[in-house]
Amino acid sequence: MSLFSEYYLERLGVDTFENKEGFIVYHVEKEELFIKEYYICKESRKANTHNFFDDKMVEIAMQNKCKYLSCGVSLRTLTANHALQFIMRRGFKLSSANDDYIILTRELENGNKGT
Repeated sequence: MSLFSEYYLERLGVDTFENKEGFIVYHVEKEELFIKEYYICKESRKANTHNFFDDKMVEIAMQNKCKYLSCGVSLRTLTANHALQFIMRRGFKLSSANDDYIILTRELENGNKGT
């Protein structure tokens, strides 16, 4: 476990998946895997890295018997528009909004990706 992952687990009680191309910080609660942070380094964004990370989150969700993948987007970030477009192309639907924060959810169907 990297120092980064150890910090997030100890401080916030959340898990991470990371490799040299990026990371995802997530939390599993009941039937939902919630993606708190997601980052792919610029050099890897054109490759299939996003597919790999998406598949990994689905795999972890299924191992934890989750029915949903969810994530949030702050409208204050510099890349909010791009993030929303990307997430919705991956099958996520708007779930709720609060001020400048939007939550999106994707249902996982019968052990598959749900896309």
